[in-house]
Amino acid sequence: LSFVSNVIEMKSDGFKMSFLFKRPIVRRVRNIGTWQTVLVVQTWIAVLTNVFLFGFSSEQMLQWFPWLFDHISVVVDGVSIVEQQLRMGAGRYVMGLVFSLEHALLLLGLAITFLIDDVPEWVRVAIARREYFQAKEIKALRSVSKKQTSNIQSLNLTKKVQ
Repeated sequence: LSFVSNVIEMKSDGFKMSFLFKRPIVRRVRNIGTWQTVLVVQTWIAVLTNVFLFGFSSEQMLQWFPWLFDHISVVVDGVSIVEQQLRMGAGRYVMGLVFSLEHALLLLGLAITFLIDDVPEWVRVAIARREYFQAKEIKALRSVSKKQTSNIQSLNLTKKVQ
């Protein structure tokens, strides 16, 4: 029954996509607008989230900073299990490491944001060159247009004189 339902839904979706919906109208824009802000905010929140996951939820801290942890042997149902536990008094070091790493990554992100140009130099040069040649073409076309206009006007004047 669910297979038949899925086949019918696929066929109806195919019909809708083929015959009922139109493609969106394409409009040329200069940038991605509001989505730029959304992506930047999401990036900064991801830095914070990943640092806190690194520090408080994963076992990466144990691998990077083993001197902060004690190995404790626990017996469960006659089976001895070795677990790692944060040393007494080492919590402030973990907090310090996490917040130091967070601040370092935020500073690195700010440095990248402000020190690296959004538009590379070669692109800027190419755009300036294209604009220069466009302006030159427009100027040439205007001068040709003025000459043609003056020629037409002079022809009209000579016709009136005759």
